[in-house]
Amino acid sequence: MRIARLLLFLALLSLGANLIACGDDSPPATDAGTDSMMETDTGMEDATVEDTSRPPPRAVVCESPMMVTGMTGTMSVSGDTSMVEARPRDLSVDCGNALAVRPAPQEVIAYTVPGTGEVGVSFTLDTAGTDENFAAVVQVRSVCNTIPPAAGTCYGAQENEPGIPARGGVFANGGDVIYFVVTGWAEAMAPATASGAWQMDITAGPIEAPTLIGGQLSDVGGSLEVTLSTMDDSGATTYRIELQGADGMGVDINDDGMVNEGDWLIGEFREEPAPAFVGTARWTDLFAPLPEGLNITQAGVAVRDIFNAESAPMTITIGSAAAIGDACDATTYCAFELACVSDACAASAESTAACATATALTITEPTDTTTSTTVSGTIPAGTGALIPGCTNAVGPEVIYTVTVPDAAAGTFDVIARTDLAGTGMTDTAIYLRSTCEDPTTELTCNDDIDLAGMVYTSRFELLDAPAGDHAIIVEQWAPRPTTTPGDFQMEVSLRPVLGTGVACDNAGADNRCAAGPCAASVCP
Repeated sequence: MRIARLLLFLALLSLGANLIACGDDSPPATDAGTDSMMETDTGMEDATVEDTSRPPPRAVVCESPMMVTGMTGTMSVSGDTSMVEARPRDLSVDCGNALAVRPAPQEVIAYTVPGTGEVGVSFTLDTAGTDENFAAVVQVRSVCNTIPPAAGTCYGAQENEPGIPARGGVFANGGDVIYFVVTGWAEAMAPATASGAWQMDITAGPIEAPTLIGGQLSDVGGSLEVTLSTMDDSGATTYRIELQGADGMGVDINDDGMVNEGDWLIGEFREEPAPAFVGTARWTDLFAPLPEGLNITQAGVAVRDIFNAESAPMTITIGSAAAIGDACDATTYCAFELACVSDACAASAESTAACATATALTITEPTDTTTSTTVSGTIPAGTGALIPGCTNAVGPEVIYTVTVPDAAAGTFDVIARTDLAGTGMTDTAIYLRSTCEDPTTELTCNDDIDLAGMVYTSRFELLDAPAGDHAIIVEQWAPRPTTTPGDFQMEVSLRPVLGTGVACDNAGADNRCAAGPCAASVCP
């Protein structure tokens, strides 16, 4: 399944009388509205509404939970679901693998909330003690043997993916008991595992809204780059952005005739929460599909912590990210991939090293007919140094350079495509930059030729390409570091642009007319 630009932050909903879940990283657990969704201490379901989709549950793990007395600050609790046989029915239709015949092993923490009054309790399995390939799932409950009727109570792995950490936060009252049901994505397929060792860090303390102290919104090639600075003892994890016109009024970006919260951009930061940090996010190719006539010049921005406590809003003008050589400081940020060094933006060591591996393509200089070359290769697994502007792919890249002839030779288009036999099933993204290390010089980018039609290979046409050397980068699409290399085959072409009265190709493959479509084999 293709993953959307960024995960949307789920709204706060109640869990029982006092427990409220927030900061969800996965689809919410929901109550079907019948007693069949309730577990009992005997492990038997309500006979009046029988669920025949899976075998009856075994012993309920609520009979012998791990008893933990909470403390203000952070504490760790560890376990290993691969060492237990407790397998009650799965947690709800929207938590874990609802299609699995055999639920994954489960362990339960019975956590007594410290202090008095309302307390914020956050938790994470994204720790050194959690097995790397464990596709962990956590459900939070206020009554151990009852599946919560509220949404936003299930955290962690989705669709056999171990890379999504199970972490979140809840409100509760001091002295209450919270139950953390720790399990895995049932029937996970390698390299993911449905059970494994885990370490949960649990933090409790007063709830204080985060503080937004500055930020930058940049239009980089039609994508919105978000950089926000916070000062926050509980750690900002998400943000909301209301795009506005020069008058400070919100705009109808979803074109439904109304301006309301449905037009907000809500998402998570790429970085892990910290007491004070600079968080970044990107809304890929945001501005191109917006309704015509919108005059977006600024935005109202706020940050939220894992408990959904929100900072005071700040108005930020949408500008351009600083490029290589531009000045930068505590309030002026460089474009993604770049670093601020001695008050100027510079290429990172990683991108410099990656661009040094570029292979030069040899393409015969065309006259009146397109010339091409084809290359094949393998995109390695892991994490890359460069990020395409048209998608949030983070995998490694393979880089080539192409030379566009100078103006004395004419005008040319650059065309690249990976929809060739050698690409096979590899999901690619390709893009072109004037300067390999500088993302602000990206001139064109394509992720999928036809997303709706499930054609995940790529093709771009850069019309009237500027003369000089350019970098063409091909990546394997992935929302997180890839584990499997991907083969590809790419064709790169130079297409001549012809003047009025010159013989031309009506199909536009061999050449293109500068003044309009070729008609009757002659350029207009």
